[in-house]
Amino acid sequence: MARKVRLVGCKHCGYCSQVVDCPAGDPVWNREDCVGCGACVPACPYGARRLVEVEEEPITVRMDGEEVDVESQWVEGALQEIGHEVDAPCGVGGCYACAVRINGEVVPACNSKLTEGDEVESEDVDRRIRVVSGFQPHPVGGVGTPVELKDKPGYVEAACFAHGCNLRCPQCQNHSIAFGAAMGARMRPEEAARLLLGTAREYGVNRVAISGGEPTLNREFLVEFVRKCREYGGPDLRVHVDTNGTVLSPDYVDELVEAGMTDIGIDVKGFRPETFAEVAGIDVKEADEYVDRVLRILKYLADEYLEGVFVGVGIPYNPELVDKEEVFALTDWLYERLGEDVQVCYLDYRPEFRRRDLPLPKYEDMVELEEYARSLGFRRVHAQKVSVRR
Repeated sequence: MARKVRLVGCKHCGYCSQVVDCPAGDPVWNREDCVGCGACVPACPYGARRLVEVEEEPITVRMDGEEVDVESQWVEGALQEIGHEVDAPCGVGGCYACAVRINGEVVPACNSKLTEGDEVESEDVDRRIRVVSGFQPHPVGGVGTPVELKDKPGYVEAACFAHGCNLRCPQCQNHSIAFGAAMGARMRPEEAARLLLGTAREYGVNRVAISGGEPTLNREFLVEFVRKCREYGGPDLRVHVDTNGTVLSPDYVDELVEAGMTDIGIDVKGFRPETFAEVAGIDVKEADEYVDRVLRILKYLADEYLEGVFVGVGIPYNPELVDKEEVFALTDWLYERLGEDVQVCYLDYRPEFRRRDLPLPKYEDMVELEEYARSLGFRRVHAQKVSVRR
């Protein structure tokens, strides 16, 4: 069974047309040429898009050398129809972890159109490609930037942003990057590394960072990107990866460190699966797996790499999403399991994207969290705060 996107309560804001890389050309209204990939669904700020099953005339294509008839008009759906498992973590065409070749061209399976007679190859594909944007200097860095650098005047690092994310945070503050691929450029690791190092040199900084979206989704790209940053930037360059940590594994971390990663910042979306699920916009079962994985990888980093890799942990706070007691409990866990040398950053989740109704966290609450972590003994603590007391 094929599918198409239908609209329910569309505000006609045009946002999807700006950020979504739509195989049909432009994801507007109820286009009959929609291929059903669903890339526009997470990108809608109003949640106005729905996927519905439809009947389509089958088309004949060649999949890995075999001629097959499929109803789905986008590659991932067609591969699933014939029983292939497809790892498409972002679903918007940004990360290229699901890349295939169509008629010899490497494209993401999750949002690429399929037409009669196409030849698709899903094996032995070079997936070291990523949609990247936003090469720019950064004045405060991220969760994995040492707090002592955040208060210095000027810029502290050069950053770029990898498109696509495996989470669906309704209050995402990088939503055009996380949920869209149209506003970036398709790059290979060496291209992105050269651009980022050029930005760093232009602004006189010796730190580079990749964030997102979620940069770890495409392992082949990220490891090679880090390696090229080290190769082009020299042994003194600091290479910072900012991540939600949900797809990391010990061997993945080992590979990144070996490639040249010196700093890592990991946001822990919630200590309880229910909180993680609400913050990340996913179901509780998946959130339960992610909480376990993120905490395990933090413990691994502390046990194996804390002497050589700077580790920062981001903890979101907003009273509408997580209560302070849970934040305190996570802070306790971090101190007991990881020790005083891990940096703790409290993130004031603000009204954004689908959660424009969120209140700003109070200045006093962020100060309280900061003081709590210091009272435990953490040496580096930072809390994002609104500039005006409320």
